[in-house]
Amino acid sequence: MPGIVFMVIAAAAPITVVAANFPIIFGASGSVGAPLMVLVATAILLLSRLARRG
Repeated sequence: MPGIVFMVIAAAAPITVVAANFPIIFGASGSVGAPLMVLVATAILLLSRLARRG
């Protein structure tokens, strides 16, 4: 049971960071390119996950 709780907390942490910082980044940049940054970060995390798996 503690393993499941840790997994849920570990998975929620990156989502919390993006949700909290996205309005700040978008407001400071004033650019529609800000969502692109989130997509790039997602791709990097996905590639690192796939590299660890293989």
